[in-house]
Amino acid sequence: HELVVRRRLDAERLAEGEEDAGDEAAGRAASAALDRELAAYSIAHTRGQLRRRAMLLTQVAGGVDACDKATSEALAVNEGLLARLRVDDAAEEVASIMNAAWAISAVGRTRRQRWAPLPLDTLRSSLRALVGRLRAELAACPERDPADKDAGSGSMARALAAEEGSAARKAEQRARALRDELLGFL
Repeated sequence: HELVVRRRLDAERLAEGEEDAGDEAAGRAASAALDRELAAYSIAHTRGQLRRRAMLLTQVAGGVDACDKATSEALAVNEGLLARLRVDDAAEEVASIMNAAWAISAVGRTRRQRWAPLPLDTLRSSLRALVGRLRAELAACPERDPADKDAGSGSMARALAAEEGSAARKAEQRARALRDELLGFL
């Protein structure tokens, strides 16, 4: 719906001649980028609904033996989609995927859903995809003037990278501990 309204407003503005030739090209590029972003957001929303449906089916029905292709794709990271989403929406998509994988795993502790991805694999692929998306966003940011850079920015970057690596290792250790605890009930 937002996409249709946006296109109608742009068409009206172009028909009234509010933009000159230079602004028109920039406006069309911005409109195209917005259209792609809205379409990606719509896809992410639909994928979220499929993940919630899969979690409910797992909880209510005590597990299902199979799921459709769209649902199994919604439970996996789609890096093309993440690239088109805003960073905050991409992070929300990744968090939703991890949440669904862990919820399905926790509910089906007595038997693993064959169609559901392993939570630890989901954690790894999700973190890898999110880091890649953040790197792409940072690469698109304009560089600061080298004269303005702090002398300590390199050490700060190394400290931040070490901290992120440590956090990822801790998350992986917690995931393994939870997996082992769940498997202990078997």
